[in-house]
Amino acid sequence: MIFRPNMNARRVKYGCERLLMPPVPEDIFIDALKQFVLANAQWVPPKGQGTLYIRPIVFGSGPVLGL
Repeated sequence: MIFRPNMNARRVKYGCERLLMPPVPEDIFIDALKQFVLANAQWVPPKGQGTLYIRPIVFGSGPVLGL
């Protein structure tokens, strides 16, 4: 189970908008999150024995910084 993926997608979108970066569409964000968890399933603790904490980030790498 992924905890509140829609709320995390909205948080990332809001952060992108505040930094004047193109936001990641919610459906793409959630799909990437699911793929990440599946690819790292060996690190997900059994239910009731811990959690896999994921902190998604978005970064810009273009030649222009707009403020």
